[in-house]
Amino acid sequence: MSKPTLQKCYEKMTLMLQNSNDLLLFCVWDNGKPAIALGLKDHESLTPLAIMLDQARCDNLEPAWNNFDDIQKVITKAQELEDRTTKEQFDKQHVAIDKLFEKSDY
Repeated sequence: MSKPTLQKCYEKMTLMLQNSNDLLLFCVWDNGKPAIALGLKDHESLTPLAIMLDQARCDNLEPAWNNFDDIQKVITKAQELEDRTTKEQFDKQHVAIDKLFEKSDY
């Protein structure tokens, strides 16, 4: 079963919060262009979590405030249910959190 985009973003954010000492920046190619990614180092593996925005992209962002509160409510509920702590656990399904994101309307 594929997870919704917001759920995957929530899971990556949670991994970052839980493992902040293991985060690092590294160079990548993003569609043929050089970029900087944020990753999680775990022993011999490196898991990319996010592409860092350059200043031009940051300057052009326009927040979609109309659904901001709805998304925050879903994230808060997911955090209350969260009991996973490892990347391997996040790679699998979590029944209660999966249902929460499936039913969410944001």
